[in-house]
Amino acid sequence: MRKTNAMRLLDAEGIASTAKEYAVDESDLSGVHAADLTVPAPR
Repeated sequence: MRKTNAMRLLDAEGIASTAKEYAVDESDLSGVHAADLTVPAPR
């Protein structure tokens, strides 16, 4: 995975973050859809 500028800015400020990859659905590019694919559902 290549670092984005946002990732570099977080690194520069010492802010911890985790990058995750997921399959892109061109018909739904919303942040909610990305979160659904990368964040476990609450129990």
